[in-house]
Amino acid sequence: MRVKSRNSIGRIIFAVVAGYLANAILVLATEELLSWLGPGAGAPPLGYVVIDLLSQCIYTMVGGYLCRVMARSSQRVALAGLIGLGVLVGTASLITSWKNEPHWYGVALLAVYPPCVWIGWTLKGRVIGKYSSS
Repeated sequence: MRVKSRNSIGRIIFAVVAGYLANAILVLATEELLSWLGPGAGAPPLGYVVIDLLSQCIYTMVGGYLCRVMARSSQRVALAGLIGLGVLVGTASLITSWKNEPHWYGVALLAVYPPCVWIGWTLKGRVIGKYSSS
């Protein structure tokens, strides 16, 4: 069994937090912009929710990519940590927003988070492979 060094563990934690915060900041900025266009009181319109869902997918991929860059490509535990953190926070958000948002939207956000993180993580791996084989 291989024991990780303190630097490695610190890098993994930093990568997970940085990936999640990048995603969160982008989501908050987009939701602020969309709030100028969109819903007042009541349920948000379908277009607002769809744009928000798609943008969150992209931002989650960015978070996965950033996490891999910071954790270095061999640290799959960072991938699992980022997915775990996102699912944990997403579940809490789903519970608290259940009465205010369409149910399909909250469930969809939770469902797309793990594959979107993985896609971002994988994209970084492809870039590493492309430039390291030259």
